[in-house]
Amino acid sequence: MPPNRLLALLTLLATLVFHLWQNHHAPHGGAIALPKSLWLGLTLYCWLLQPPLIIRRSHLPRAQSVWRLFWALMLVRAATELWLLYGVHQWKYSYGIAHDLCSAALLLIGAHYAQTQPQRQPETERNHPHPNPTSPEIHHMHIIAAMFLCEALFAYYISHFNAQHTHAQLWFINWQREHIPNLIFTLISEAILLKWLHRIDTWLNQHD
Repeated sequence: MPPNRLLALLTLLATLVFHLWQNHHAPHGGAIALPKSLWLGLTLYCWLLQPPLIIRRSHLPRAQSVWRLFWALMLVRAATELWLLYGVHQWKYSYGIAHDLCSAALLLIGAHYAQTQPQRQPETERNHPHPNPTSPEIHHMHIIAAMFLCEALFAYYISHFNAQHTHAQLWFINWQREHIPNLIFTLISEAILLKWLHRIDTWLNQHD
């Protein structure tokens, strides 16, 4: 089994285990709907597990540099967020939202930087240059940037909900009626993302 598919399978299994644990045993955060658990699994895969595979597969030095920087920042965020959530219980949604927006900006700027990388062209084409086609690893930066914007929106939603309900200390949302539009939007976002991830999966398994 290719590494990317093995990691995707392990992520799915871990997501299901987390879903059961959060709903039946977790002391903090509240119950979580399955679409939200799946979204967390997708963030784990796309932000932490997939970048090394993209770096290894890419042949564009600038794109590799952007993905290395992104991955390093995500490792720092993961460690910090886990410590603030489960260690000292001092996590604030503003931290996550700020990082989400900065990450989206990093990837969009990085995509432009990688897209403008000079490429060697045959002598016959130098007098008639063509724009560089967007490669999958660069297009993926736009997709993940959009994912961060969705995550920032989700974090703001939960933060606003907690602020409007004095005793609410939720990290996640369940199937309550007031959350249904949010969950529907989550499912639509996941469907679009999974369709794109299928294309990236095919690219990762290609051999040049």
